[in-house]
Amino acid sequence: MNRRAEGSAHERYLKIYKLIEERDEQIENAFADYRRSTANLQLGIMRRMKLLTDEELALFSEQTRVRVEAIASV
Repeated sequence: MNRRAEGSAHERYLKIYKLIEERDEQIENAFADYRRSTANLQLGIMRRMKLLTDEELALFSEQTRVRVEAIASV
């Protein structure tokens, strides 16, 4: 969000509320319901959010790294 105060206090509140909701959904997608079938997707989301470092990603197989990077780039 912009540091300049644009709009009424209520309009700014609504923008912040929407941003928090969006981020909450992203975090839920990355960390909820761990299963092998969703692991690559969740790792890709974590990578896109910059929560998975190069060093951590390097611990996985090349096949997994390629899939994770492809998901992260979407």
